[in-house]
Amino acid sequence: MALDTSLGLSGIITNKIRITDNNLFLIEGDDDITAGDLLTVVNVHRERLSAEYKKKHAYYTGQHPILEKAAKESYKPDNRLMFNFPRKAVNSFNGFFVGTPVKIDSDDKEADKKIAAWMKQIDFDDVTAEVAKMASEYGQAYYLLFQDSEEDKNGRYQTLVAPQSPTHSFLIYDATFKQKVRYGVIYRKDTHNRLEITLYDSKGYYVYNETTAKNGYLNGGQGFTHPYGIVPLIEAPENEERIGLCDDVFTLVDAYDNALSAKSNDVDYFADAYLKITGAVVEKNDIAKIRDDRVINVANEGGGNADANFMVKPSADDTQEHLLNRLLDAMYQISNVVNLNDDSFSGNISGVALQMKFQAMSDMAKVKALKFRKALRQIITGVSNAKDMGLDVSELKIKFTQTIPHNVTEEAQLVSQLYGKVPTKILLGQLSFITDPDKALEELRAEQNVNATGVSNLIQNAIGGADNGSNQAGDGAKNS
Repeated sequence: MALDTSLGLSGIITNKIRITDNNLFLIEGDDDITAGDLLTVVNVHRERLSAEYKKKHAYYTGQHPILEKAAKESYKPDNRLMFNFPRKAVNSFNGFFVGTPVKIDSDDKEADKKIAAWMKQIDFDDVTAEVAKMASEYGQAYYLLFQDSEEDKNGRYQTLVAPQSPTHSFLIYDATFKQKVRYGVIYRKDTHNRLEITLYDSKGYYVYNETTAKNGYLNGGQGFTHPYGIVPLIEAPENEERIGLCDDVFTLVDAYDNALSAKSNDVDYFADAYLKITGAVVEKNDIAKIRDDRVINVANEGGGNADANFMVKPSADDTQEHLLNRLLDAMYQISNVVNLNDDSFSGNISGVALQMKFQAMSDMAKVKALKFRKALRQIITGVSNAKDMGLDVSELKIKFTQTIPHNVTEEAQLVSQLYGKVPTKILLGQLSFITDPDKALEELRAEQNVNATGVSNLIQNAIGGADNGSNQAGDGAKNS
């Protein structure tokens, strides 16, 4: 059975909290959320939303419905072939989206160094790659800021970031047009199999536990402070609707699995076709079981020549191949993921043709980048507050570089034509093989300075040699 991605959950949950069509929890008023409302919202998320997320994860991990179908009779071919398009699509798209690490720059050189050092120290690129993958799989994912439990070599507690799945995490927004984040929620089962809920706000976090009686009540929350100045659970959605990359192709995936399995069954069927013998009697001892030996013996009472041939049903190979090709093409088209195995990629392709083939996936990546930029600014805000950096995050330049095959010759020609008309840093950024324009510009200037110094020394030496020669000639004339 295909995944039902239309939850139809919009409506009132409590007298203060409701849920929208795209599964956002909104809270009315300025009062703090109560423990009772918190537990109610968690139960809605756990019983409805989390269940749907787990179905999506099942497709991603290859647990497709065809594997759960009832078994056929033992004498019938019963192959269960699964084509894991969701995993291929999610990994391909996110390799395209964040295969080249995100670049975060600041015009403040000191701030730029601090950000780069922090990102390198916590391996931020790996965290972002994981969050991006989960966002494509589920439609949304989260970053969680937290402090390391151990001091670093300078005696400080490092600010870390971890990816969080929407299967057990969500945000609660205020019910205004701004939809400002009020709370972040993460829940799990503790070692006693009791529900544990962590509620985050902009000042601290509170840990609630289900009562021992498990009677639908929570113990009073234990409060802790944090240094981020924002809710440290930060959403990174795939798109505004929170629709996963493959949500619209699950029915096609099921159809492809069924068609591929049926084709495999037909191959087994033709390999095990029954042998029909007419006009001659075969002893029963020679045919122990018709099903096992696949032999049918029909005596010809009217006489005539004996005949033996295989009984086969008409082949539907062409129809099956056509269906498989159509389904596969439809999956790539609807998911907007480029099929790199397409024959059109076999030859040399111009830069314009490559751009056209990647256009749909590129547009989808640009929309996702808008959502992720907002999340990354929030992360840097929290880190800046925790480390007292005093950064102006609105001035940060966040660049996502899409991993598209490039025609480097065309790029070089473009840079050559624009040289002297456009700043050198911008020109270097247009070359696909340069991943860090700032560093490349520094190296270029250093090389130019070295060359300029060398030329200057050469000129000075030449001038000095000429002066010496002139003086020597003058002295010789006087002596004569």
